[in-house]
Amino acid sequence: MWVRGVMSQLLSKISGTGSALPARRVENQEVASFLGKDPSYIFRVSGIRTRYWAESEEDCSLLAEQASRQELDRAGLTPNDLDAIIVSTTSPDMTFPSTACLLQARLGISWIPAFDCSASCSGFLYGLSMADCFLRAGQFKRCLIVASEVKSRTLDRNDLSTAILFGDGAGAAILE
Repeated sequence: MWVRGVMSQLLSKISGTGSALPARRVENQEVASFLGKDPSYIFRVSGIRTRYWAESEEDCSLLAEQASRQELDRAGLTPNDLDAIIVSTTSPDMTFPSTACLLQARLGISWIPAFDCSASCSGFLYGLSMADCFLRAGQFKRCLIVASEVKSRTLDRNDLSTAILFGDGAGAAILE
């Protein structure tokens, strides 16, 4: 996928993607049981059949690392090939340090910039846009953008409007 810069004719390219899901797959039957709804209702109103929820040992930065390493492998790159890390999350492992810094440590590359973008559903797109600006300005050559969420830990399982929708997982892309 190519992204055309607004201010110039330079192009940014997504060189590959990666993803990670927790091990626990949650079917509509399980969600329906604590909401008092029929599983077919959940599919009818949401289009969702399954979602994944993280176990206690699976956290946001772990899913981010798994997605990032998959993407790096697919692109034929190593963590040392990166110039910056942007992580979009509204469910960080902790307030401080940022999930991007935790991911940076997991990847073993402490010398590059790493920061979080907390913008919920649109966060990955904002991260992609920021990375594109950095590239067009000549500040970086290759940025890792990751969206990672572990919403199941704070999910109100009695709230029909959210309990049927949210799951956990991560996606990663490298923009160059």
